[in-house]
Amino acid sequence: MAELRKRLYNQLCAVTAIDVHSHLAAGQLQSARAADLLLYHMVRYPLRAADVAEDILWKSEKLHHAGEVSQSVLDAWPAVRYTGFGRMAERIFSEMYGVTEEPSASSWARIEAAHAARSAQPGWGGALFARYNLCRVLSSTDKTATVLNSNPRVVLQPTIESSPLGTWREYMPWADRLSLLEKRTGCKVCSAAAMRAAVKTFYDRFDFEKHPVLVAWVSAMIDFSPVSDTVIDVLLKAASQGEALDSAQTAVLDAALLRMTCEAVNGRVATVQLCYGCQFLSGGRPHPVQRAGRFAATFALLAAAFPGIHFNILNGYEPDEPLLCALTLGYANISLAGFWWHTFYPSVMHRALQRRLDMVPLSRLCGFFSDGWCAEWTCARLDMTRQVLAGVLDERINAGLMDEQGALGVARALLNETPARLFPAEAG
Repeated sequence: MAELRKRLYNQLCAVTAIDVHSHLAAGQLQSARAADLLLYHMVRYPLRAADVAEDILWKSEKLHHAGEVSQSVLDAWPAVRYTGFGRMAERIFSEMYGVTEEPSASSWARIEAAHAARSAQPGWGGALFARYNLCRVLSSTDKTATVLNSNPRVVLQPTIESSPLGTWREYMPWADRLSLLEKRTGCKVCSAAAMRAAVKTFYDRFDFEKHPVLVAWVSAMIDFSPVSDTVIDVLLKAASQGEALDSAQTAVLDAALLRMTCEAVNGRVATVQLCYGCQFLSGGRPHPVQRAGRFAATFALLAAAFPGIHFNILNGYEPDEPLLCALTLGYANISLAGFWWHTFYPSVMHRALQRRLDMVPLSRLCGFFSDGWCAEWTCARLDMTRQVLAGVLDERINAGLMDEQGALGVARALLNETPARLFPAEAG
């Protein structure tokens, strides 16, 4: 690491960070097994691509049910260790658990023993957050705010991540989605008015006054171009009768669902955080793919319709970055979070950060979210974000675009100041 970049990285490590999106549970912050770290879902995909069998990597069809570290996993490790998530996994074992050897048949028992010893320490997860200078973590898992027993103080702050339907499951027909909506709300849906009532019923059970951030994973194929309730009525009637809808018709109903969601929570939430750009085309064990749709190209229509809702976007589709940057310039109620799923790789993040810093005011940029399911991966992703940001700031200083003090101001805004303003801490 060059001298300036190394100095910047060290200074960035001293900047207290806020994680604006995770799935952490206060009762079990750290991983239960070393296998859950090596077979974290973002590592399982490259391992599967390296020909490790799915039934070894996944216990079930559920996204986060990791399998066991078998010989085939360890044999495949050299093929994936230099990928973005392979490098992060090895940093977890070396920096958090003190095992510097790469995972292999000869080292795995030592990795497991080191993990068992340290993860059993009381407050280990909170201690990692304090070590990596993470002061607040927004999580969709817990229902009440938790102050961790750590020094310095770390707060786990709840968000509400719940949708009447999973529109990121493209393989799920709308007939099945309507059955699910009826099961969840008790409302029979065969018209736009009925769906609007069902969505309102679904969200009326949440306390948005206490937790004013709604998180939703939505389809990249949504098209927000205006359509009448009459059109929606025809499509819902067809779906309720079991008829198959084509992709354009599905996009209309997906958009209607999100628009109705905004209607249901308008005036009740401060922020709607939208994850998009990655979804599932088929069932079975998870096969996430990037999807190029009309979401970014038509999103302004939704933002303009709900000026009282702030939309914080987590982008999983790299080619949409220019559009998303332009949206923040055109609409006061849009901001960008960090990088999600297929965009959370150093090379992708580097390019996107350069563009974002060129185009978008710092007041609309959150620099980090982990999407983490355990403390170790949350901290590893924060560390990688700081490394990438140090490289970007290094380049901008050397290009004469800012000085070192200006670069540190950028880092403070991205990692702390803007997230703190857009996602205020809960009172008390």
